[in-house]
Amino acid sequence: MENRVTVYTQYGYAQVDLEKYKDDLNGQNSASTSPDKNSKEEQDNQKDNAGNQDGQISQIQQKSFNEKILEVQFKWGKGFIQKREIRTKIKVNVKTFHGKRQNYEFTVLIADKLDKLRELLTQREPEEMSSYHVIKIVYPMGTMRHLNLDQTFEQQEIPGGAQLVLLGQKSFTWDLNYKGSNIQLLNNCLTANKKYEIDYETVLASVGFNNGRHYWEIKLDTFVEMEDIFVGIARRNIDLYTRAWDTGSFWGWICAGGRKFCPSSPGPMVQEYGGFSKINDVVGVLLDFKDGVGSLSFYNNGQHLGTAFDNIPPGIYYPAVCMYYGEVQVTLNPTAKLPQPKTSEQ
Repeated sequence: MENRVTVYTQYGYAQVDLEKYKDDLNGQNSASTSPDKNSKEEQDNQKDNAGNQDGQISQIQQKSFNEKILEVQFKWGKGFIQKREIRTKIKVNVKTFHGKRQNYEFTVLIADKLDKLRELLTQREPEEMSSYHVIKIVYPMGTMRHLNLDQTFEQQEIPGGAQLVLLGQKSFTWDLNYKGSNIQLLNNCLTANKKYEIDYETVLASVGFNNGRHYWEIKLDTFVEMEDIFVGIARRNIDLYTRAWDTGSFWGWICAGGRKFCPSSPGPMVQEYGGFSKINDVVGVLLDFKDGVGSLSFYNNGQHLGTAFDNIPPGIYYPAVCMYYGEVQVTLNPTAKLPQPKTSEQ
């Protein structure tokens, strides 16, 4: 069975049989960075190859020349490429529009996921990148394509030298389509007010996260009892009319009741955590992903309460609040800045 690997060439992506050419492929990266000047024979062959509509060249008899030519498989058919023309890395350009417009050039592996660009851009512009809750990268050549950050450059056939554009979203609101029917949204959908005491009801935000680092705040405008407000994150499939810790889809803090909770087996895990918030307190939520696994921390009036959960399984999670009594109200601040640790001098 052939052991094929995808490579990049000046004609696009192609596959090479590793077993057939394992000796030829050794050191191809070093050869590609400082190629020798082509011999006249090689140059003539390139011209012949480029002009052949079938992507094939006549059989080459010289052993020395055979060692420098590889048979590759393009989508459109078979071709022959000089070893020095094969790449496992490409250069791409990314244009950003936050603050001062910038254009960055990055070298990436074709096997890297597009999310690698988020990491590289964060190294260049950490403050700006940290302010985004949603990142999109588009390829505007021809029909504009919104690229999938979880797929590789190879899978999406991004060519070397491609000009990409970063689009970012810094804000979000509560979602009119994902809330209990007795929760009304006010203040441009930033304030959630529970009108009646009928049952526990949940409201989700309009965006969900599965990578990166995200911080937002929720002001406790009013509540009645300790278990009136559950603040945290939830999956989209949550039952909006069930107490948060019984849903199996909510990780959170009962901020007026001093307990944290998360899904577990056979029932939810509930532990003391964080103390007791009061009316008009501001609860901060920090969701941080590393290699797809999430951690969740809470703040109260800027004071870090410690990590509540550090092994949240991969998935998409939405900022969420579950409320009980009528006239419970909270206000979302999606653009809040993460509080900085206080120094000993402060």
